[in-house]
Amino acid sequence: MVNNKFDHILDRLLNPKFLYTRFELIQNRNLIPKNPGIYTWYFKEISTLVPTDDCHVFENKKLLYLGISPRQSPSASMSKQNLQKRIINHCRGNASSSTLRFTLGCLRGLPLWRVGRRTNFGKEGEKSLSDWMNTNALVTWVEYPSPWDIEHRLICETKPPLNISGSFHEFKNTILELRSQAKQHAQSISLAR
Repeated sequence: MVNNKFDHILDRLLNPKFLYTRFELIQNRNLIPKNPGIYTWYFKEISTLVPTDDCHVFENKKLLYLGISPRQSPSASMSKQNLQKRIINHCRGNASSSTLRFTLGCLRGLPLWRVGRRTNFGKEGEKSLSDWMNTNALVTWVEYPSPWDIEHRLICETKPPLNISGSFHEFKNTILELRSQAKQHAQSISLAR
């Protein structure tokens, strides 16, 4: 029974009935449920640095990132995080609050800036990233009460190259290096002021 449920969820993520753009979700966040679950981001275009040959393709879009909400924690069942909050954060947050946005911005070569104790791509960089996502990024999701229970297995099955946490993908080290270089650059600018 557990395998049947897992296979059903995997099939819904690999063959989605819907894919929403960032713009559509910003216009109507209520399309996204306020429940726990798993979500996947598909992309039309991505940096040539990203190895996509082995990625799952659906309607000419490549599955490159898988996330869950909420994260597993002792109080996960009491968490205020849910699919809607997490996906909207990827859509309109910034590099300091969204690992996906941080990675995408680094891949696009956007300069990271230090703003107080946080870092982001600045107002223009974040807008540029959001505009790019409007054109190239689409998301789907499946509600599931304890997404942390199947996250690792889903990552192993889908092999999304933009994942860091729980990923064994060969591209993970490249992402970590790009992110580290961006942080060092932001720090050096901050120290030079």
